[in-house]
Amino acid sequence: MYRCAECGLAACCDTGDAASYPGNCPSRESFETEVVGDYRDGEVNHLARSAALVEAHGYCRLTRIEEIMDFARRCGYSRLGLAFCIGLQAEAAIVSRVLRANGFSVDSVACKNGSLPKEEL
Repeated sequence: MYRCAECGLAACCDTGDAASYPGNCPSRESFETEVVGDYRDGEVNHLARSAALVEAHGYCRLTRIEEIMDFARRCGYSRLGLAFCIGLQAEAAIVSRVLRANGFSVDSVACKNGSLPKEEL
């Protein structure tokens, strides 16, 4: 089982030295053939490149909302979806207004859509 959230070493981010990775680190596995190849062309490459450019340009300089808008623009998206917990409806309304004010069309849905009782889940 992977436990990156509890690692504390972050050797995969800092050194890239596989010898310093904990025994259960997913970075010990070979991603080159299974995963990295998927990032080399097509839509996956476009999305990954757009995400990397957003991070390179805005990391610790832009808010998350600004990053989302930057990513959406780089990907050519003008219509965005917003799924939110009903307890955050006021915040979702603010996010929706910000996105719309910046030229995006926004569709949103709350977690309690359909009023299905949690007991039935």
